[in-house]
Amino acid sequence: MLEPDNIEQEPAPPEPAPPPGLALLRVLWAETLAAPGAAVDDTIHELVTCQVVSIRYSLLTQLLGKAVDASRDALSIQRGNAETAEADGRWDARSFCSANVVPWVNGTGQVLGTSQDPYVSNPLRRARLDGGREPVQYKNLWDNLVALLTEVQQQNDPEYTESRLRACLVSLARRYNELAVQFDVPQRISLDATAKLAADFLNEPSGGERAQILTAALMRTIAERFGIFDRVVRQGINEADAASASPGDVICYFQDAPALAVEVKDRAIELHDVETAIGKARRSDVREILFAMATQTPDTPAITERTEREFALGINVYRLSIDTLLRVALSIAGESSRTQFLTLVGQELNDRVTQPGHKLAWQKLLQNL
Repeated sequence: MLEPDNIEQEPAPPEPAPPPGLALLRVLWAETLAAPGAAVDDTIHELVTCQVVSIRYSLLTQLLGKAVDASRDALSIQRGNAETAEADGRWDARSFCSANVVPWVNGTGQVLGTSQDPYVSNPLRRARLDGGREPVQYKNLWDNLVALLTEVQQQNDPEYTESRLRACLVSLARRYNELAVQFDVPQRISLDATAKLAADFLNEPSGGERAQILTAALMRTIAERFGIFDRVVRQGINEADAASASPGDVICYFQDAPALAVEVKDRAIELHDVETAIGKARRSDVREILFAMATQTPDTPAITERTEREFALGINVYRLSIDTLLRVALSIAGESSRTQFLTLVGQELNDRVTQPGHKLAWQKLLQNL
């Protein structure tokens, strides 16, 4: 027997709060990704990016454990005798890593590696990093790790500990930017859900980069679905148009000639934008210009007059919001084009992006569908 529609469903139980180390790591990681360009510490960078998985994991784990609880010894690995452990600063780094670091790594494209239990390796099967049987291989790297953590323990200053932890994340952010991140695209998605996903991605200011990524992916989808372009090229966000001799932010080619120049804007179009785009189009022998905008804004009379005058001279200037372009193109191209578009957004992000935070944001949006 079917239940009446008006019976209220019990709310889903709230998700349990993450452990303190994982919560802190997520906050510091978000702050690191939001501030690209921070200086890299050479010693930490060498350790974070070295080929020894146990060194990479233990550096971050020991610093995070110390940052969460300043009474912990940064060099301690095993808790040992429980009666005296707290007084001596001993703690179980292996279980801490499993509960805090491993889940974070799994959510960041395996930026430290794929190990689910890194402390099981022989060099970490001792009571302390500076005691017991010394590792034979990569001794200089292990020595550098011990020296760094010894300094942290001697300073015993929460601010200094956090500074070393943040330096680790700066190096990891650089590594993350170079990684091909896995994006979980659904097998099926509605047009409205696709448009909302794109709008949510554009919600955060990005200096136009996110709008450029979405537009390039959309034009690639159009090219592959309709065959009206042979290839689509996206210009780097920091590349000057003049230096690259590019007629637009995204250029669509047909038979090796630029057929459509797309100017991507995350703000209202101004008259000088139109003038600049027309000048570049004339120099590149492009007759079709499309302004793809993050938000739709009405044209000023001056812009309308200028585009109408240019039409008479041989160049078409179109203005569409990314949302409108997306809805029209993906409606005509059919249902499967929507998952294709989402896949191509991921490819654009992995191909060339200046801020790794864009990858993380897109990955989370897909995961939250």
